[in-house]
Amino acid sequence: MAKYSGSSALTSSIAIDNGLDIRISGSLVVSGSTTTNSLTSSFIMLRSPNTSSNASLVFSGSLTSSIRLEALQDGGVSFIGNSGTLFGISDSLSGSLMSVNDISGMPIFEVFSDERVVMGGYNQNVLVVTGSDIGIGKANPNPAFILDISGSVAITGSLFITGSLVVSGTIENMSGSVNFIPKFASSSILRPSNIVDNGTSVGFFKTAPTAKVDIFGQTIMTGSLDIVIDGAAGWNRLIITSSRLWGDTSAYITIGSGSSGIMISNPHIVWNSGNAAAGLRLGRSSGTSTGAWYEVAVGASDDFFIAKNGGRNNAQLYINTAGNISLGKATASVRLDVNGTALISGSVRSPHFSVEPYLGSSPIITFTGSAGSSSIRLETLSDGSVAFIGSSGTLFGVTDSLTGSLMSVSDITGLPIFEVFSNDRIVMGRYGANALVVSGSDTIISGSLTVDGPTIVKFNRITSSYTLALVDAGKMLEVSSSAAATLTIPPDSSVNFMIGTNIDVVQYATSSVSIVTGSGVTLRSSNNWNKINGRYGAASLVKSAANDWYLFGNLSA
Repeated sequence: MAKYSGSSALTSSIAIDNGLDIRISGSLVVSGSTTTNSLTSSFIMLRSPNTSSNASLVFSGSLTSSIRLEALQDGGVSFIGNSGTLFGISDSLSGSLMSVNDISGMPIFEVFSDERVVMGGYNQNVLVVTGSDIGIGKANPNPAFILDISGSVAITGSLFITGSLVVSGTIENMSGSVNFIPKFASSSILRPSNIVDNGTSVGFFKTAPTAKVDIFGQTIMTGSLDIVIDGAAGWNRLIITSSRLWGDTSAYITIGSGSSGIMISNPHIVWNSGNAAAGLRLGRSSGTSTGAWYEVAVGASDDFFIAKNGGRNNAQLYINTAGNISLGKATASVRLDVNGTALISGSVRSPHFSVEPYLGSSPIITFTGSAGSSSIRLETLSDGSVAFIGSSGTLFGVTDSLTGSLMSVSDITGLPIFEVFSNDRIVMGRYGANALVVSGSDTIISGSLTVDGPTIVKFNRITSSYTLALVDAGKMLEVSSSAAATLTIPPDSSVNFMIGTNIDVVQYATSSVSIVTGSGVTLRSSNNWNKINGRYGAASLVKSAANDWYLFGNLSA
């Protein structure tokens, strides 16, 4: 071993034989020409002369800047510059095995014994490799992922991923349109799709959706479609709008397929505030907006109607909440209320059938034959009477009037041949002929009468002056008056007795009885006498012509 001590410089080379060593206490500075300032040896050992300091080898480029290779006490090696350790290696079995530091002396590359490799600013964990996992911005990458990134990632170019991509945060600065949902254009390329989400609305093939879900174009669904509408804002509504005109066959809804289904041409579901009803409008008018359309609507009071050109007042069919149905009117007071002519093919069965007037008109039921050329009309008049009316006039009529004709049956000319009056009279025969008159308990026959059996004369006792009436025809009048009495023959304009009418008169009391005439009536008698000759005297009256009578019997002047 060679030993040299002191601070003087050696000016010549020193050769040390193999197997020998040289120990230097202090510093060894080798200098000389660029070709000779070298220290050559097959083995150089740096050993600290004591345990309190590290052995080092200094590489100095100038008097102010140097880097030293230092052998640490634990066997590690560090390159140390003016700012601190630049590179270090340790043979420790745990912790940091190797580190590369920046100019501040902080690690920017470090290898640990737990198979971690960390790169980046101190404690920044820019890139962490742990086993087969890689973390960026994370000290402990999730072992469930090959690459675990915390923070923003900027990619210039293509990104190819085989496996799953899980993003907690946002993906920014991608090539594409704002709010468009991405899709895989191929198995490895992500591109914007036709779905737009602007935060409040989602559009399919719509760049600016205005509803929660806004779809443009034909939509095909396989399976069922359940639509649940929030009715908190008012009515539950399914609104289908179209800017096309009525009858445009390019705007429609089809339910079903092929020949089996329902097609609604250009449907409009609207709320009609004027009628307080929600209606579905259906129309077709050769592509014009002025054609006829129908509205099927439900009102705010839960009534239902179908109206031509809309509006409850135009209802062809109306159903109210009581279940009453009307045709041709907007109200229904009974179970079936028809405004207009009703044609029924078949039978009508009901325990009660009512026909009432509508808007001042007379209710009518028409019975038409199979040929359709003739008909009979049952008409209820405003006064409550009922009449069967044919093409020639009234055939049969019934009235609830308290006076006059109560019931009449007319011939083909419309003239009565059977009539019932309120004064207990029943008249039968050709109009004006009065072939048979029944009045109370009396019967009057005009014309010849063939009786098989005895003829019974009826009596009518009167007690004062009296004017003849139709009921007196064919009777015996007993005048029993306490004072002189007159018996007056009325003109035909007042009481029209049939020609040939016979009336017998008896003076029953002692007071005189005279026969006189009304205005326009002629009385013909012998000597023009017109007074019955005393008590129990009798005379006969016979009508020979209009307003013309014969008087004969026990008479006096």
